[in-house]
Amino acid sequence: MTVCSNLIAEINNDPSVLAKMTVKQLTTTKGLGEVKAITLIAATELVKRMTSATAPLCLKLDKAVELFLRPYFSTGENIQYHLVLMNSRNELLATSELPITENELPSLKVIIKLCLDSGAAIIMLCRNEVKLTEAYLNREKAFVIQLDAAACMLKIKMRGLLVIE
Repeated sequence: MTVCSNLIAEINNDPSVLAKMTVKQLTTTKGLGEVKAITLIAATELVKRMTSATAPLCLKLDKAVELFLRPYFSTGENIQYHLVLMNSRNELLATSELPITENELPSLKVIIKLCLDSGAAIIMLCRNEVKLTEAYLNREKAFVIQLDAAACMLKIKMRGLLVIE
């Protein structure tokens, strides 16, 4: 426990520093010999490889988007919107719940900012299935067209609106 505490103090509680240390640097910590230092380096290398080997989530099919997002929607009468941001290979970059006030649509400005911040090449707007008025549905259709036009100007592909049951 003392050796571990000494090592944590030496790396200022930053594991990324540990991953960059050499055997010689590690052996300067009291209680750490060459064998333990090599073991630590091997363990950090294994963690690096495991985390980088994770395949990105591919959302090429609408069904895959639906399965992925369904748990994020709460059941009830409130309308919720989520934006799915993907790279050019339909791999997930990020998702974001879009805040809305009652009987309003998401902010186009917020969506565009999210797209630009994430470097998205493809986006998909998703909402839960709730009973909506005809007037709201018409405004939503116009909003989706507007979003598609804005995305197109930025060379971002808009896959449309997906309603998730």
